[in-house]
Amino acid sequence: MLPLLMMLAAPADVPVPPPIHAVSDYPRATRATPLPPVQFEVEVRSGNDILWSGPMRVAESLPANFNRQKLDAPDVACPPYAGRNGQRSSLSVSLSTSGRAVPDQRFALRVTWERPSLGAERSCEPQQGTRTVGLNQSFDLAPGQSTTITGDGGFSITIRRR
Repeated sequence: MLPLLMMLAAPADVPVPPPIHAVSDYPRATRATPLPPVQFEVEVRSGNDILWSGPMRVAESLPANFNRQKLDAPDVACPPYAGRNGQRSSLSVSLSTSGRAVPDQRFALRVTWERPSLGAERSCEPQQGTRTVGLNQSFDLAPGQSTTITGDGGFSITIRRR
């Protein structure tokens, strides 16, 4: 019986787990020749009004971003106590490469425009709300081409690839 007890008390052979490797231990797959950055001219409109226009440049793993926040006084003269209740608006444009089939021709666009609710600019009351339009869309665009992406209420973005 003693040999049986000794067998039960002996440690079992526990398999040793394989070593843990950090992601940085493995070589990264890289393109033999990196793709050159892609240049665009971007125009964001609300109806006939240009909200923003300018150049943007993206690379295979680096997006281009434009952000603007604005605070304006109301269009009317307000008593001093109401002067601190400005009208806020913002615009955010993000452009990046998208997809892997043809990485230099597939892009993704994300745009958000926020502005005061209707009539708020002619009021001394604190801003009661905002209206927001947003777009999130992928598109193909070869060199020299342009495209216009439209949203709600006359909101549009024209992108020209150089």
